[in-house]
Amino acid sequence: MSASTVAQWSVFAGQLETLAAQLGIVSLDDIDPDLVDDIVRSPLQDSKGRLREPALPTQHGRRVALRNAYRTARALGLTDADPARDTDLPAKPVETTIRPLTDTEAERVKSWAVYRWDKLGRRHGAMAALALTGAHVAEVGGVYPDNVDLDRGVVRLPGCGQRIDARTLVLDSWSALALHDRLADIDDRNLPVAGLVGDWVQRKNLVSTALRRVLTKAGLGGDPTLRPASLPAHAARAAFLRHWQIEDAARVLGVRSLDAAARTIRYEWRVSA
Repeated sequence: MSASTVAQWSVFAGQLETLAAQLGIVSLDDIDPDLVDDIVRSPLQDSKGRLREPALPTQHGRRVALRNAYRTARALGLTDADPARDTDLPAKPVETTIRPLTDTEAERVKSWAVYRWDKLGRRHGAMAALALTGAHVAEVGGVYPDNVDLDRGVVRLPGCGQRIDARTLVLDSWSALALHDRLADIDDRNLPVAGLVGDWVQRKNLVSTALRRVLTKAGLGGDPTLRPASLPAHAARAAFLRHWQIEDAARVLGVRSLDAAARTIRYEWRVSA
């Protein structure tokens, strides 16, 4: 299990603990299915403080996290309960294969990334710039001003647990300008370039929401094959097409598996005889 998965599951378990404490519940055995249902379906808060219903995959992820927490508790002899077992959720939608942006779509994203001329618009532009350079959604909220070297035209990405390696990538002229404009807004060098606060999971969710909004503004929100992950996938595919080396795509993505890199850029590189 990756460190990022452990972190996300810990957040969900912590939400259950907080709600239980507010209700005066001190025993694992006293947490009932109704309380678990409240946690699984609890709304998310966007950057403006507005509440929205969590997506179905998020609800399923919360349920899995809570069931695993109770599985661990049972293994330790702390309880015999499994209150999340009967939480009734609709079936997950069939997974749609995510594809990289085309060059034309990437240009549309650049045109619409800074869709408003204020700090929020420049923040979204910086997120798009990092993603189009090759940063995964989970990495964007961990890029700080000191990671950006505009004199050399590079950004040092932090990686993510054992799954994504840290690496240094070259910025194109648009991404460098977007980051330059964003850095001018930041007074606190301890803030991420994205200007996000909160823990790792909250930052990841905020970045994902912002990039989805950018895709929608660019007129690409209705395509189920385009997600925030399509932006770094475009950078990886562009690197691959320069010399037709799958290793170049893997380097941009920070992944060690060439098969994983090939899947991300939708390239069939192992041809059966």
